[in-house]
Amino acid sequence: MDVFYLGVTLSLCFTQVRVYGCPFGTYGPACDEKCGHCLGGHAYCDLVTGSCRDGCASGYDGETCHGPCSQGTYGLGCWKSCPQNCRKERCDHVDGNCVQTGCKSGFMGKFCTEECPAGRYGPNCDNVCRCAEGCMCDRHGNCLRKGCKPRKVTKKKKRASGNPKGGSKSSGSGQSTKGGLMCSDMQNTFLKLKETLNKRVEVQIWPLIWMMIAATVVIVIVGVV
Repeated sequence: MDVFYLGVTLSLCFTQVRVYGCPFGTYGPACDEKCGHCLGGHAYCDLVTGSCRDGCASGYDGETCHGPCSQGTYGLGCWKSCPQNCRKERCDHVDGNCVQTGCKSGFMGKFCTEECPAGRYGPNCDNVCRCAEGCMCDRHGNCLRKGCKPRKVTKKKKRASGNPKGGSKSSGSGQSTKGGLMCSDMQNTFLKLKETLNKRVEVQIWPLIWMMIAATVVIVIVGVV
């Protein structure tokens, strides 16, 4: 007497067992289709249609659970939305992490739930604040204290090799002023010397001193010109 049950033929007379069905993890008439991501594993995959008896595993969708969750969703049944701080609001379809896409400006972490710490800003908090005067910035890079601005790197200007227009006139004026100051200092020095010598000698020699001053002034002016 033979008994048929779930594709298994049991022969009570000869204790013979025959099993009919596809190899584990496959389905279809020719058993050439692979089962999808069924909740609980391939044991819950229908051998004929490939549908999953208890639904799909986390991160997968569809009748046979072959496809991932649609963009912006993840998890069991694909009913959860990706974290709002993930870039482009895309995340891993299984657990919702933002590792591959990265975080929006001002946030960091696996799920982009952490705000940038002090001194950091930008996507994934990769940028370092560069505010002047030691000021700190917010998670978007804005300097916090009033009057603080981003530090700019300036290049030193090269000196022009030639004189600018009108440079000769300006240079001459500066040289004349310098020469005048030199003459004034020398005159004061000679006046002090004159007073000292007049006190020590009976014969005044100031006319000679004035001649020396005049000669020195002429020499200075000629040198400046």
